[in-house]
Amino acid sequence: MLLLGSSSIYSFNVALLIGLVFGLYSSLFIAAQLWAVLKVRELNKKEKLKLVFVNLQERKENDKVLV
Repeated sequence: MLLLGSSSIYSFNVALLIGLVFGLYSSLFIAAQLWAVLKVRELNKKEKLKLVFVNLQERKENDKVLV
């Protein structure tokens, strides 16, 4: 559109191209890093929950031995 469009919509085409470039940059370099950080946090949280669950099971087993 920028190359083949008429001069009356040239400024609109430039704005559209700028938005496309910044949207692509945001999707590739910002959102991907944010997704990776959130995924690591989610995995860490799951590991902590597993540890808590294992500790609870061990406590129950220890309580059975004492009784």
